[in-house]
Amino acid sequence: MKRYGVSLDQYDEMLEAQHGVCAICLQPPSRDVSPMGDKRAKLVVDHNHETGQVRGLLCFDCNVKLSAIEDEQFMLLGRAYLHRTEGYEFTQENPS
Repeated sequence: MKRYGVSLDQYDEMLEAQHGVCAICLQPPSRDVSPMGDKRAKLVVDHNHETGQVRGLLCFDCNVKLSAIEDEQFMLLGRAYLHRTEGYEFTQENPS
């Protein structure tokens, strides 16, 4: 939290505003995906990597997935890989 300039009180306010759930999947954090073996389930502080602005609190899974989709080159490479995978078909066209 110190890394992003968020105090414990601010974290608690954000957590309350989000009703204790991830801002993306709207699920409470799961104990089995808590990073670093932490026994307490918690949401991580998400921020814009370019501006440093805090956006919200995310579960570990959504935070990892969001970082992947923020990287457009990775998204393109990942889509190409999935297209090459036998038996895989997209159900939605690329919106761009």
